[in-house]
Amino acid sequence: MEKLKGRIVSYLSSSKKCESTTLNEVWEDPGIVVESYADLVAKIARLSFYNPEWVLFFRGQARDFVNKNGTSLRPQIFRAEQGQYLVSPPVLRKRYEKLQRADDMLREMYTYVGKKRIVRHQILRWAILQHYEVCPTPLLDITQSLRVAVTFATCEAENDFAYVYVLAVPQVTGSISTSTEHSLQIIRLSSICPPAARRPHFQEAYLMGMFPPIDSPRQKKEVPIGEVDCSRRLLCKFRVPGSGLSDKGKFGEIPYAALMPVKGDLLLDLCNSIKREIKTRYIINS
Repeated sequence: MEKLKGRIVSYLSSSKKCESTTLNEVWEDPGIVVESYADLVAKIARLSFYNPEWVLFFRGQARDFVNKNGTSLRPQIFRAEQGQYLVSPPVLRKRYEKLQRADDMLREMYTYVGKKRIVRHQILRWAILQHYEVCPTPLLDITQSLRVAVTFATCEAENDFAYVYVLAVPQVTGSISTSTEHSLQIIRLSSICPPAARRPHFQEAYLMGMFPPIDSPRQKKEVPIGEVDCSRRLLCKFRVPGSGLSDKGKFGEIPYAALMPVKGDLLLDLCNSIKREIKTRYIINS
């Protein structure tokens, strides 16, 4: 995945102004604090206006995971064990074995509308497995909804602050948007899942990953770990109160439970059955 190159326009905690900076500075910065949703939206509006070449996506997390360079947003399959910088080869191999088993099961068991497309395209199956938390994949969950990102950031926050990340990507044009120039792809989950799959539609869910995708541990050996890190597209980092934004009620807070519907989501039932099956086969650090 290619980095955001040259100067970008972003916010840093040191100046609190929307100004020219670099990706490295954004990585290293602790993140600019916002107390209200109105303030967050106003800052996002400036980022969008002053970075018109990019489409902005969001990701919310309860904590900021960092490495020697600063913020890291690696897909789960490439995340190292605690205290390590690199995922160990045995763990990575077992994660890919687990992914392959889940992928095979999804291809065999998928019976809903759009089956032909799901069976043909591995990246679409990976997107479903990732979004429904079946197993680690080379994809990262993101959203086009700022409210959804804020909800996911604060719903499990244990500290004073949670994090909302702004990611800058090329124009999104269809179900799968691929940029060979930037070595990345974006999957729009709502356009590949059937209407009965409720969770992707409520979350305005997308997934982001490297292109071409890394489909085996052997292929991973040819790619430096930094290139799979989605923080290479990090435009800005916000810190929001772990207890929630001050005006969340005014702007229609989205309850976490509303984003994770259980009843009526047929894909959730299918994915849970796959998850139970592979859990008995693969007990690994994931």
